[in-house]
Order: sequence, then C-alpha cells, then structure tokens
Amino acid sequence: MKNPFFITVLGVLVVLGFLKTCSLFLKQKKDISFLKQYLQKLNEQSDYDYIQTYAPKVQRLAGYLGLVNYRASHGRYYANNYQIIINTIRQLTSQMGPHPDDLCFVLNTLSSVIGESIEELNKTKRDLLNPLIWLKESFKLLLSSIPFILKSVGLITPDNYSKSVNSRSFEIIVGFFTIISAIIGILGSINS
Repeated sequence: MKNPFFITVLGVLVVLGFLKTCSLFLKQKKDISFLKQYLQKLNEQSDYDYIQTYAPKVQRLAGYLGLVNYRASHGRYYANNYQIIINTIRQLTSQMGPHPDDLCFVLNTLSSVIGESIEELNKTKRDLLNPLIWLKESFKLLLSSIPFILKSVGLITPDNYSKSVNSRSFEIIVGFFTIISAIIGILGSINS
C-alpha cells in the first residue's frame, strides 16, 4: 500500500456517509409510520387531543403539499400559502366544525404526503446500496459543518446558513469533492 492514511480517511468518510444515509432512512420510516397513524386517527376522528397536538408536526412534514391558495366557501378573496392542515384541524373542535370539503381535502393531502414520503424512502433505500452516495453525504456533512459553526457563533444569520447549505453552488462543490475523491481512490487502488 502506497498511502494508508488516504485509504483510512476515505474509509472513514464512506462509513460516515453510510451512517448519515442510514439515519435519514430510519427518520423517513418513522415519519411515514407517524403520518399513517395520524391519518387513521383523523379518519376515525377518535382522539381529538392527539389530532390537535400533532397537527403542526403533520403540517411541517407535509411541506409544500400542505400549503394552498384557499378561498373559503362564499368568500371573495384567496389566502395565499394557507396552512390547510393546521387550520382545518383547528376547526374540528369548534361548534360549526370544518367544512366537509376541507376535511376531505386534508385527508387527500395526507395521502399524497404519505405517497411522496414512500417515494423518498425508496430513493433512500437505493442510496443505501451506493458507496458514491455515502461519500457525497459525508462531504455534504463535513462542508455544511463550516457554515453551521459560523451560524452557532453568530457570524452568519440562520437565513444565510440555510441559503448557503441549500444552494446550487454548494451541491456543485460537494459533487466536485466526491468525484475527485472517487477518482483518487480508484487510481490509488489500481496502483497498489
């Protein structure tokens, strides 16, 4: 072996990326289980405390699917980015209750969220078999730790942190490091 240090570092990066991918897989699985349980309780309308308590979490998991341009029945204006899940669930315990169409829309939205989450889970399951994805995830973790430290110290705002980590240029830098390390790893294994 020419350079055991490089092989050790590459091995640590691959294991770190694998652990991050496993963690994402387990989190997605847990979220899907939670969403299915929530949908079941909402269908039965059995446990109002549970439904009310976890509505914000469901809204967060729904992401863009939970935001709609909403116009109430007989309303004259639209509410942009209306959080349909939280607002409809709030109406469950009111005297009038939610409009039946709204409740049906929430149930359909939750079904869509579960379907999309299952697609993401299947993608992550495929990623668990790909060492290049593990390497990419480890570089993403390492490179995002720099802005995280800057945010923690107060040198950048949370908005700037989010913008920098989710930017296209960040993805390109991570991809570049991944490709270079994969090429060096392949060339190192050929030469030894």
